[in-house]
Amino acid sequence: MVLKEGYKNLLIGATVTIVLLPINSLAATIALLYTLFNFYIFRDPHIDIYNNEDIILSPVDGTVSAVDHKNGKAKIFIDISLCNKHTVLSPINSNIKITKRQNGLNLDPNTYKGSLLNEQIKFKFNDKLKLKLIGGFFNSAFSYTKKEKVEQGEKIAVFTNGTAILTIDNSFNLKVKSGDKLKSGQTAIA
Repeated sequence: MVLKEGYKNLLIGATVTIVLLPINSLAATIALLYTLFNFYIFRDPHIDIYNNEDIILSPVDGTVSAVDHKNGKAKIFIDISLCNKHTVLSPINSNIKITKRQNGLNLDPNTYKGSLLNEQIKFKFNDKLKLKLIGGFFNSAFSYTKKEKVEQGEKIAVFTNGTAILTIDNSFNLKVKSGDKLKSGQTAIA
């Protein structure tokens, strides 16, 4: 399966490949590789959601780059590369609210300027859980849900590259540390 957000890139790549094939085989091969890479980026494999109301699931695939504790909250920084699965899933059953939506640039999300100027969106699930997505170099426009209530493991956004920051209350027993690989809908965060 392919995410609908990737249809445009796939159509462009396939069209350019077909047009260039009789003209320049090297350029057509490059366009074909672009198309195949987009199939990989926008893949939507079936996953079995580990559904349990007592835990917080990882909302994204990625690698934990840091965990900070401050003011009774834990912030988990997750780096998302082009090779990860790009569907963002709800970590819990909850009402959901978008508290910030900003169009922006595609700078390195791990820099101060990137964290301010890049495209980003903030989801608030409840008073104890927030998720912020900051776009990276290769992020296209965000696709996100307009629902007000989501179930654990339900798709809430598509995010191709950047950093996810999950903020949770310190009352939860944190189960991840820096360097851990996360699988959306399967890895228990807390």
